[in-house]
Amino acid sequence: MLNLTRKLIIIILFSSLPAAWAQFGPPQPATEAGRRVQALLSSEDRSETAKESDRTRLPMQTLEFFGLEPDMKVIEFIPAGGYYTEILAHALAGKGELHLLGYGANQAADYQKRGMKHVKAIAQEAMTMSPSGQPGIFILEKIDVPIKGADMFLTFRNEHNISVETRPRLHKAVFNMLKPGG
Repeated sequence: MLNLTRKLIIIILFSSLPAAWAQFGPPQPATEAGRRVQALLSSEDRSETAKESDRTRLPMQTLEFFGLEPDMKVIEFIPAGGYYTEILAHALAGKGELHLLGYGANQAADYQKRGMKHVKAIAQEAMTMSPSGQPGIFILEKIDVPIKGADMFLTFRNEHNISVETRPRLHKAVFNMLKPGG
């Protein structure tokens, strides 16, 4: 009898999941930045690769959790392939600023050509890194970014690429770039 009861409970729970999903649906954006991100994610122009990343990275929820607002000054550290760069560029369009620092910052020129003047590259001279001898790990030799008063400094899947010994240099520079409470 106990096994039958347990099986019935499991069947009832799993059969109710589609109804719960239909009733509550996927998460809805709670902020203006979230609505901007959601509009981009819903676009038919998104590549299949980007859509797959959307499903696993949950950018709207992530950026709302971080407190992103459309009028912020944001620095993205090592934008690399630009997955979050595209999302941030749209979320900050018209009101905010997006500054790209490090590998991938050259993407700013492409955004500028598309009329997104709020996306800017920070000069390569502001940061110097060299190989550490370990694959994928770099020594941060210098970081001197002229931007002050930023609301947010974001890095996605990158801090582990900076050697443990030079991460404090990065953290100090980030503290100096951010406004109080940023």
